[in-house]
Amino acid sequence: TPRSGHGGFAANGMFCFLMANNTIVQQPADMFGLEDALVRHAKSFIRRSAAASSPWLLYFADLHPHTALFNHPRFGPGPPGPFESSNGQYGQVLREMDWAVGELLEALDATGQAADTLVWFTSDNGPYREEGW
Repeated sequence: TPRSGHGGFAANGMFCFLMANNTIVQQPADMFGLEDALVRHAKSFIRRSAAASSPWLLYFADLHPHTALFNHPRFGPGPPGPFESSNGQYGQVLREMDWAVGELLEALDATGQAADTLVWFTSDNGPYREEGW
């Protein structure tokens, strides 16, 4: 069920698409499942790169906390649960982003890459008012 009023698509109503290399893999893109897809792809890359035992770079350009705001249903809204936020849609998006970063850090630990990896976390989306946030 859409929670942002955009039906799971871009705020301007356009049907966004998702590409992997030169191939469209989703059209329209499933915005509610996009973070999961990005995390799965990144974790797979980390595992393959660690197995290759050569230097690597992963640039993970997260879609959060940019608007329009979308999150997987497990991060709310809904019945109180481990990921439910009292800060509304924006809080739910931040919880999903926190989960994603945790998944990537866990993948670095699991592959023995954590001690030799620089993780740089930044965002170009500071606090400003859009969509009532």
